Amino acid sequence: MSIQVKALSKRIDNREILRGITFTWQPGRIVGLVGRNGVGKTTLFRTMADHYLADEGELVIEGQSTLQQPYCRQKLFYIDTQRHFFGGQRLRQIITTYALAYDDFGQSQLTALLAAEHLSTKSYYQRLSKGQQMLF
Repeated sequence: MSIQVKALSKRIDNREILRGITFTWQPGRIVGLVGRNGVGKTTLFRTMADHYLADEGELVIEGQSTLQQPYCRQKLFYIDTQRHFFGGQRLRQIITTYALAYDDFGQSQLTALLAAEHLSTKSYYQRLSKGQQMLF
């Protein structure tokens, strides 16, 4: 999946966090985002995932602008490890939520992968180790 970020900017509390960020991620590539604390890495991902609304700029996923085709953002998946609302939910509840939100969500495939990793859908997300949470 190709992802283009075009001139993305974000202000929080009148402070410019992102200014004119532009890059392209090509399909099949693994990309690492490295930077010191406080430079905007998390803000970038939250803005791309629409957890924050961009002040300027555009996100293009597989040639489709999320401004004109918001549904194409369903192809993008971001897990925010600092702010999540799943803590008190069982894995099966979270799976149901994602199945409702994403048309192509592979619910049966995820359930099979969890079984292979010996993770029960009855488990509470907040009780999993960080490694298990990331695996989930």
